[in-house]
Amino acid sequence: IATHLATVYKVEKLVLVAPAFRYLDFEKVARSLASSLSGRSRTTVPSSEQTRAFREIVDNCRGSIANLDCPVLILHGTEDEVINPSSSTEFYGRIRHDRKRLIFLEGAHHRMLYDGLMEETADWIILDFIEGKYGI
Repeated sequence: IATHLATVYKVEKLVLVAPAFRYLDFEKVARSLASSLSGRSRTTVPSSEQTRAFREIVDNCRGSIANLDCPVLILHGTEDEVINPSSSTEFYGRIRHDRKRLIFLEGAHHRMLYDGLMEETADWIILDFIEGKYGI
């Protein structure tokens, strides 16, 4: 959705954190769900209607990444339990310019910005990107 909006509106820089270019990794979601049912974490499961609407939006927006003209940072956790990190690799390759960075955070999960484990690291990477410290 953000890539589409960045092609419609003037955006100076775009940060994508665990972007959903591909749908949920159902095997990982099942493991995460099993974990939540055992009381180790709390997860809200989207309804089938929400999932269907999300997939439709992703289908309609994902191609816009090839039309981006602003600098792009994609940040993805290697232990993302929702979106397979390989989708970020694939779609990073579809960005047609060189003002882009793909950074994987080792051990980070899908909710890295507020899980209490990788927040600070992710925040610093995003701030460095916004301040131009990656040269883009």
